[in-house]
Amino acid sequence: MEIEVVYKLTCKTCDQVYIGQTKLDVKDRMKQHKEGLRKPETSRAVDYMIKNKNNVIDFCKPEIIGRDTHKKRRETKETLLSLEHPNPYNKISHELMIFTS
Repeated sequence: MEIEVVYKLTCKTCDQVYIGQTKLDVKDRMKQHKEGLRKPETSRAVDYMIKNKNNVIDFCKPEIIGRDTHKKRRETKETLLSLEHPNPYNKISHELMIFTS
């Protein structure tokens, strides 16, 4: 069981990636992504990426790239890892408050 993770889905036809996070078992999250593809309208980024960009994603092989039991820290990791990748599909939407001294 892979719960409370940050994961990466890579397109098979290009170098674009989707980075997401979930508290669920990652297999259940992949099922949700597959179900989202059956809906005519969707707001989920990965579903839109596949439907409108002709991307090909293997939902059986998500790459686990981070773990954390705390949601905000998972979201922070998701955001930072998305920014780190040269060709992310994600639109960064998490508000991060990072304080330095």
